[in-house]
Amino acid sequence: MYADSTIMAMALAAEGVGIALARAPASDKAMHAAGLVPCLPGVAVQGREAYHLVYPERAALRPPARAFRDWLLAWCEERERSD
Repeated sequence: MYADSTIMAMALAAEGVGIALARAPASDKAMHAAGLVPCLPGVAVQGREAYHLVYPERAALRPPARAFRDWLLAWCEERERSD
């Protein structure tokens, strides 16, 4: 069976229809909420896709959005250093 979204795939897996392929850490909270566990604990596959944080101009960002942007960039830099 094919599901066109991670949420649908996890819902089907939670109902016992099969397994779901999901991208961590974005799916972690939903996975745990659905009562799912990794099939291959400790196994991770590096993906080729990327997320992009886009906005018109840095000056146009409101303070909460700017704080999120700064936090996200710092988190990504920390992950790169630890890998």
